[in-house]
Amino acid sequence: MNNNIQNLIDGYLDETLSEDQETELIHWLKSCPSNVKIFASAIQFHNKIHDLIQTEKTLILHPVHETLIFPKVNIRPEKNYWTQANITAGMASIIGIIIFVYWGFFTSHASATSEIERIANSASSLLDRTYKIKALDNTPELLNDRQPGIDGGILHVQPPGKYVLIRKFPDERPFITGSDGSSSWSIPPEGAIRISTNVQRFIGPVPGNQHGIPFVNLRSDLAQLKTAYELDFLPNDKNGLRGIKANKKSAEHRGPKRVELWYEPKTGVLQKMIFSGMPQGRGGPSNVSAELIDNSQLPEGFFKHNFHHLPDRQIIEEN
Repeated sequence: MNNNIQNLIDGYLDETLSEDQETELIHWLKSCPSNVKIFASAIQFHNKIHDLIQTEKTLILHPVHETLIFPKVNIRPEKNYWTQANITAGMASIIGIIIFVYWGFFTSHASATSEIERIANSASSLLDRTYKIKALDNTPELLNDRQPGIDGGILHVQPPGKYVLIRKFPDERPFITGSDGSSSWSIPPEGAIRISTNVQRFIGPVPGNQHGIPFVNLRSDLAQLKTAYELDFLPNDKNGLRGIKANKKSAEHRGPKRVELWYEPKTGVLQKMIFSGMPQGRGGPSNVSAELIDNSQLPEGFFKHNFHHLPDRQIIEEN
């Protein structure tokens, strides 16, 4: 705990805080449950000092105690005497703040969880969704000759489990992977097209898939967020979108360290997702965003492989 916070607590106990300082103290309390515990401990310590003063006992503090998180209190009665009425009023105020803070954390988590469910319901009402993928790392994506990077990719999704991911090489040649829900396929710019009965066979490039949070099946993926992540709200962005942050509870769960969801407050329609801290074992960017750019209905047969290539291409079928 820094000296500024210690001074704020001391000032609260001495009733010398300005309005701005009170606001700063409340903000600090609301930022973390452990801060409330520190504050409550300081109050408890202060009251014990007062009780000793009231019974005219002498309290001798060992010098090492001065480094504790509790505020330094002047034990001389003539300069730090509280009436019983002040103590009662002060404790009522303190209890109120503590209840307010803990209730705020509880309702925030509960509300965020409810909003996740509302987002999932809204996603189910959209038949088709199209996302623009962007790599957010400070360093460029490492590219190879076999497959293009994910940055700038376009992902088309239709529940439950249909998708088309279009990525391009620097020379604009497209590399397309997808699934029609019963099979998956891979269409390179040249060479044979591969088709597999395993619907997960070619989903690897989809952001988050290798790490446990794909967003092709959005409802099930959002359900995973509710169990594996701590949820809380973010301040609305400049466009008025409401945000939810999800921080992974432990390394036992797969997935990026942090996920952000940005959605329309009125409709619950998810507009943007940000995955941060994705494991780098298989390469690819560590931080990726996916922004909804269209929810128009896609053409009939769009999620079939033959929609995206000429009929004379060689096809290799895999199990």
